[in-house]
Amino acid sequence: MVVNLERHREDSPRHHICPTCSFDTESCPELVQHYRDTLCKYVCEGCRDGNGGGYESPEERERHWKLDYVCPTCHKHHQNANSLYQHKLVHLPLEHECFCCTRTFSTIPGMLIHLESGACSSGVSIASVNRQAAKCYQWNWWINDEVFREETMLNREDIKEFFGDDALPFYCSKYHTDFPKLSSLFQHIESPACEQTMADFPIGKLVRWLGNGEWDFD
Repeated sequence: MVVNLERHREDSPRHHICPTCSFDTESCPELVQHYRDTLCKYVCEGCRDGNGGGYESPEERERHWKLDYVCPTCHKHHQNANSLYQHKLVHLPLEHECFCCTRTFSTIPGMLIHLESGACSSGVSIASVNRQAAKCYQWNWWINDEVFREETMLNREDIKEFFGDDALPFYCSKYHTDFPKLSSLFQHIESPACEQTMADFPIGKLVRWLGNGEWDFD
């Protein structure tokens, strides 16, 4: 009789049993809440379409996070490593003040996008950003060819208008990859695709130059 009762509890959709302490409840959400309250299991809140799922140990849950591209902060699941990387940016503190106004950003690339877009209250535009990058003494570490610098950047001319929509004036000196904007180069450097950091030479030098230089305002 006892065996039959146990089998009934295990097979019945009305019984959700904690394998650690045998706590029995009628619903899966209540069982997950039991895990949260007692730590009989360690919950990933993003599992089961956001209803939560339990893991035997913190280590097992961390393995799940790594294998299934889960954000360890909010437990949101992602399709790939790049999607997870982009998502994690929303959790970063706003610690980078704009070079030209008082707004703060979680990343330097995000700040550069703000400047290039013309949204900065200072009046800086993408032409101003390009000129600052071209004025730095080490410009050849991130600008593809002197012709970009001399013909457009220093004169604050529109690069696309001069060279066409496919112009790639910036490049990564480590991977020799070309980019259409300085912000695109910075995004590449901050991504898992590049081994450099924003503090490494030569980009670290450029970041300091942009932060300390005198900008041209439109």
